[in-house]
Amino acid sequence: ANEFDIPLPGLGELFVEHALAPFFVFQVLCVALWCLDEYWYYSVFTLVMLVLFELTVCKQRQFNLGALRRMRRPAYGVLVLRGGSWRPALTSELVPGDVASFSRRDGDEALLPCDVLLLAGACVVNEAMLTGESVPKRKEP
Repeated sequence: ANEFDIPLPGLGELFVEHALAPFFVFQVLCVALWCLDEYWYYSVFTLVMLVLFELTVCKQRQFNLGALRRMRRPAYGVLVLRGGSWRPALTSELVPGDVASFSRRDGDEALLPCDVLLLAGACVVNEAMLTGESVPKRKEP
């Protein structure tokens, strides 16, 4: 299928991943050593601040993943040449080798959420995410 699903992990799952990072483990071990050296207030305060900081990083990561999920383009209907005849299909159902017919819908821009090879016609493509090119380019076969 022509879909890219971005999983949205829970806060606990993200926190466990961050808590097992080497630097966080090192900081917790330092806090444990300070506790052995009778720096209770400082070590407890540091541990609370470490946990709060990691929680805010996890929450920000969740927000960013949610923003990426909202940027997905919804699938829409196109005509696909399969078995010698044109059939309706969704863009999410396209597979490599399909020949598809794309057209503008009610004067709206047709944003294609798929990688295609242009066989006929002309279009303007924005390849900024692929190549870094900031100016959209006109493509012709």
